[in-house]
Amino acid sequence: CTQNSDDNGGLDAEGRYDAADDLLPVHRILARMAELHIMGGHGLVQDAMKAGYLFNDAGDAATKIREGQLAMRYYELAEEAWALLPEEE
Repeated sequence: CTQNSDDNGGLDAEGRYDAADDLLPVHRILARMAELHIMGGHGLVQDAMKAGYLFNDAGDAATKIREGQLAMRYYELAEEAWALLPEEE
């Protein structure tokens, strides 16, 4: 029995990632990739810079399908990701 990915972080009943709900639209895939780069783990190094770019790309993809509010949220998440980077001196 597969649960909704919104309730369980994308995991199925056995605790494995269930991508069935996240295949389309593209902006969801990009946003999920960004989330994974923010969290890191399982061999994936945390990378706030890459996460920011992925969220920005998700915003662009959402804009193309006229999802303006969602696009704005992705752009905000990109800014939040980049804010995690150490400041240059």
